[in-house]
Amino acid sequence: MDFCTQCGSPIDENRAFCIHCGEPYPVKEKVEDIETENESPARSRKIRVAIICALFMGGILVGAHLFIAHTFSPESYIEQVTRAIQEGDGEALSGLVSVSNEKVDIDKETLKDFSLYISENNQLIDLSKQLNAGWKETRRTNLAFKIKDEKGNVIFTIDRGDKKWGIYKQAKIEIVPFQQSFATNIGKGDVEVEVEGEKLHLSTGEEEPVLIIPRKLSGTASFKGKYGSQTVPYETNPLSGKANKIVSDIHFQVSDVRIATNHEDAILYVNGKSTGKSIKEMNSTLNEVPQDASLSFHAVYKESGGTDLISNVVAFNGEEEISLEFEEEKEEEPRLRQEFPVSQTDDSTGQSEAGRPPAVLEQEVDELFYTLENYFYASVEAINTGDFTSVQRYTFTDSPAYLELVDYAQYLQGKNIKESVVAVDLIEIDRLDGENYEVTASTSYEIYYNDGTTEIKDFRETFHLKRTMKQFGVYQLIETVEQ
Repeated sequence: MDFCTQCGSPIDENRAFCIHCGEPYPVKEKVEDIETENESPARSRKIRVAIICALFMGGILVGAHLFIAHTFSPESYIEQVTRAIQEGDGEALSGLVSVSNEKVDIDKETLKDFSLYISENNQLIDLSKQLNAGWKETRRTNLAFKIKDEKGNVIFTIDRGDKKWGIYKQAKIEIVPFQQSFATNIGKGDVEVEVEGEKLHLSTGEEEPVLIIPRKLSGTASFKGKYGSQTVPYETNPLSGKANKIVSDIHFQVSDVRIATNHEDAILYVNGKSTGKSIKEMNSTLNEVPQDASLSFHAVYKESGGTDLISNVVAFNGEEEISLEFEEEKEEEPRLRQEFPVSQTDDSTGQSEAGRPPAVLEQEVDELFYTLENYFYASVEAINTGDFTSVQRYTFTDSPAYLELVDYAQYLQGKNIKESVVAVDLIEIDRLDGENYEVTASTSYEIYYNDGTTEIKDFRETFHLKRTMKQFGVYQLIETVEQ
C-alpha cells in the first residue's frame, strides 16, 4: 500500500488527492512491456503463401461473379433472343421465350415459322434496340413493356423475371398471340376449317377466333350444302393483322342457280331425289350450288287428272340458269310388238280367240312407262345414297331385279362412282299374259367417276314387269346392251 507523502495517510487509489491533507497524489505511469520477438523466416513464408492464396481465391470468386452476371444479364438474354429470331432457330428460341397466354402451345417448328415472319417481313426493325429500350423502361416503371410492329400489333412484352439464384436480375420476354378468324362467302351451309390440327365449324359466315402465334398458316376448308360439297385450300396472311386480329377470307366456288320452267308448281328433283318443294316455293332459285358439283335436275308436275308429267333432265355444268320444260302436247304412243290393234276394253284375263295374250291397253302403256321411269330414277338415288326406300315402291324386295340392284349399288359405292338419269324413252311393250309384261326402253346415264371425270352412256334395257293388286312393279332385268 502507498502512503501520502505529505501526511502519511494511506492513499485511496480511487481518488486524485489526499482526503486528510488535500495533497494531490502523484501520477502513476503504467508501463507495458512490449515483448518483441524476431519472426523466423519459415513463419514469414507461410504468411505470404496464405495471403497469395486468399488473393487468388478472391480473384476466382470475383471472376465467376462477373461471368455469371454477364451470362445471365438482361442484355445478354436479349442478344440471345434476337440472334435466335434472326437465324430462324426455333429450338433455341423455345428455351428463351414463353407465350403470354397459357392456352397457346408452342414448339420449335411454330417458333421457326414465327421467326421467319418477323425477320423476312421486317416486322420489327432493330429488334435488339427495341428490347433493350423496353428493358430500361421496365426497370424504371416496374411494368411490362410492349414491343409493337408498324401496324400497332403487340408482338412481345418484356418484363422483370425472377432473380437467378436470388441474386442476378433477369428479364422475361413473352410472345403475344393473335386472334385468327375466318370469313366465307357461304351464308347457310356447314363450313369446316382445319386450323392448328383442330377443326372449326362455321355456320354463319364468321366464327369465334382462335389464338395463334403470328405466322403464315395454310390448310383446307370444306363446305357441305344441300346440293353438294366442296373443299378449297386457304392461306392466312399475318401482315394483314391489326390490333392483334387477323381475318382471313375463304372463298368457295358456289353460285345461285335460277330455274326457268313452264310449271312453277312442279316438284324439283335433284339427282333423282325429291326436294319436297315446288320450284315456286324455292323462289325459282337454288342457293349456294357448288360450281363443280355433279348434279342433275328434273321436275315432276301432277296434272289435274292425277297423271305425273316429267320435265327434261338437266346435268349441271356451272350454269347460272337451267331450264326444266314440260311437253304440253301428248307424246306419240310407243310402238308395240303386237301387230294386233290396242284394245279399248279392260280385258286382262285369259287368252284371246287366236290363243294370243290380249292387247296392251292404252292406260297400261302410261302406267308401265310411269313405273319403269320412276324405277330408273329411284335406282340412281339408291346407288348414290344407299337408301332403297324409294325404289321399293317400284319393284319387289324379293325379286331378282331388286337383289341385283343392291349388289350393283354396293359395287359402285365401293368405287365411289355415282350416276344420274339423263333421258328415258319407251321403245316396246310386249304383254306375256294377264299379269306379266316385257318392256324395252332406251336410257341415258351420266357417270361421275371418283377422279372427277364424267361420261354419258346410252343403253337399251329390257325388263320383266308384273302386275299385283292392279299396280305394276319391276321384277327382273332381262337384258341390257350398251349402245
